[in-house]
Amino acid sequence: MFVIIKLKKMKLLVTATKIEALPFIRAYKLERFNSKPFSIYGKEEIFLLITGIGKIKAATALSHAVTTLKPKKLVNIGYAAGEGRGKLYEIKKVIDFDTQKVFHLRAKTSFLPAVCTTFSKPVKKPISTLADMEASALVEVANLYKKPIQIFKIVSDRFEPQSFIRSELLIEKQLASLLKEL
Repeated sequence: MFVIIKLKKMKLLVTATKIEALPFIRAYKLERFNSKPFSIYGKEEIFLLITGIGKIKAATALSHAVTTLKPKKLVNIGYAAGEGRGKLYEIKKVIDFDTQKVFHLRAKTSFLPAVCTTFSKPVKKPISTLADMEASALVEVANLYKKPIQIFKIVSDRFEPQSFIRSELLIEKQLASLLKEL
């Protein structure tokens, strides 16, 4: 059963994987709120959605969560391929590789600004921007529902997805800085 919650300042954190979510689940002491059709954790005015990897999963999960939870603000935090493993960026521009749509976001923090290109498959050759598999879909959904969205990416690999060790450690190292901004 899913309960509709309306909180005036409710933020919805959005990650693609549980590995990306674990540091926030622990830091905020979030409890599992829902597991089907999507994993949602929550406590007070902070909820966290795990979408799964890819644009379709991200769009479907976020649409469900936005219509059900009615958050006031969306924050995506996740890994991306790029230069400088472990670096944290706030995304100021998102490009959808498949459609060539471009989305501009207003940077709101002192984190390094970056451009992120969203692909349907892992990128194995270096490009001039960060690369992920969800950001453009999340922005499309945020725009559809008129919800503000911030996107933060931590570089997980240098366009070598096979070299990425599935661990929450890269996010853990940036957690204190991220929590101050959320």
